[in-house]
Amino acid sequence: MKKRYPHITYKIKQNESAQLCKMVKERVIQLAIVRFPLELDDFSVMQAYPLILPSTKGLGVYHMIVEEFSRRKLEVNLLSECSDIPMLLELVSSGFAATIVPEIVLKMHKGHELKATRIDDTHLSAASGIIWLKDHFLSMAARHFIEQIRQ
Repeated sequence: MKKRYPHITYKIKQNESAQLCKMVKERVIQLAIVRFPLELDDFSVMQAYPLILPSTKGLGVYHMIVEEFSRRKLEVNLLSECSDIPMLLELVSSGFAATIVPEIVLKMHKGHELKATRIDDTHLSAASGIIWLKDHFLSMAARHFIEQIRQ
């Protein structure tokens, strides 16, 4: 995109998907890449561990994880929340607590002494998608961005 449209600039905002949707509806931003709800199978193994979860202003998975525990009538052993992912991983590395984060987080933040275990009986996937207001004006830059994403 940068090669084809060198003068386009971006303002990147990280927030929970629900907040990003609200910002699109209120026309604060034109586009948002959001994470769709997680579909989780069995979290019962995780209720035994004290957890530190990414806060809602981080990855947007906090509410989904807590709601899934609740839906399955399991208690979350929530010790802490942390909006700073490197700090969260340091706390986990030090033995402070366990966490549940998307696999991509571990790939992006290497170098922590962690024992990462995939929860085999749990489907921890969340699709992402790009959203914008239907039948409303989109800038040329936004349209080009959507075009690039679709390719």
